Amino acid sequence: MIAPSAELTAYLPKCALLPSTAARFTSGVSLVLSPDASFEVHRVYPINAPVIGGLKLVEEWGRDAADYVDGNGDAYVYDEYVMENGDRFFARSVFVTQRASGRLSATQVGRITSATGKLAGLHGIARVSVNFDPKTGFNEIETNTEYTIGK
Repeated sequence: MIAPSAELTAYLPKCALLPSTAARFTSGVSLVLSPDASFEVHRVYPINAPVIGGLKLVEEWGRDAADYVDGNGDAYVYDEYVMENGDRFFARSVFVTQRASGRLSATQVGRITSATGKLAGLHGIARVSVNFDPKTGFNEIETNTEYTIGK
């Protein structure tokens, strides 16, 4: 298990590390019913991993502080991306969610804030579209990232 950086932990101190969990809600109540929830999403990329700066992405931790009513609302998201060599980069974004056909759909847009190692100097933006259902664990995501690596 890879621990989150101090940078992310400081933003959302009540999020616990929950390995091998697609999504966990710290309030213990469904996201759909719980305003002011915080939760984290952990993703791994065992095959067809995205490559950034010549490195494969192997893991992503998304820590979110949300304000939802019946599945509709927004969240502030702090993401930590872990590359195959242990380098990391971080992003901060806003996530807007709405209920549609029993599932939730969301759009997330944000910027890369910092990076370590070979990725130091990474800057860019990320756009994410997600369809998910916290009750069943369904989580489908599409991410588009535009970036440059400069010194």
